[in-house]
Amino acid sequence: PNGSAHPNAATCVDKGNDFVWAKDTAQDGRSALALVLGSGGTWYICRNKWGNGSWARCNFNWPEGRSFDLFINDWDFDSGTGSNWWYLRSFND
Repeated sequence: PNGSAHPNAATCVDKGNDFVWAKDTAQDGRSALALVLGSGGTWYICRNKWGNGSWARCNFNWPEGRSFDLFINDWDFDSGTGSNWWYLRSFND
């Protein structure tokens, strides 16, 4: 689990398999987004568009031996509005 206080989204990471999960935790019409930002400037976004209570799993092939920062957000793609990115933690792979 992400351990964050974000009211509308959650995320977790499986570093060994390069998986990221994004969970929608609110019935608000927004998508949950998880962002993994790599030390080389590469970013990976996992979008959950399936609705409240659901998880989406994304499979990325990020480079080994780098550090990453994990963020969470929720976004309404119809109106173009959402919350700010919440920083959760850093990890190395």
